[in-house]
Amino acid sequence: MRLPEVGLKPALIVSSRVVTLNLRPIVARITSVARERSIPTVVALAPGELSGLPDRSLVVCHDVFTLLTADALVEHLGTVTPERLLEVEAALRFSLGLS
Repeated sequence: MRLPEVGLKPALIVSSRVVTLNLRPIVARITSVARERSIPTVVALAPGELSGLPDRSLVVCHDVFTLLTADALVEHLGTVTPERLLEVEAALRFSLGLS
């Protein structure tokens, strides 16, 4: 995604296709900076699991935000596996107090 004042940053789209294409996409930030703590709102991605992310990366499900338009989505890095998506769903549910 491209953010004003920040530039290109990886993110995982967590909104439904209808929301993403017709409204404003909701994304979770992806980072390669690991913290010393283990919390249930972070999902690890293996090195190379998504193209363009050669290092171990983390989907930060407590850092979710809405983009102004779908135009901010500029490059597709891949699709997570159904198993990984279940992990992201659980982390989002925990983050939002829905578990």
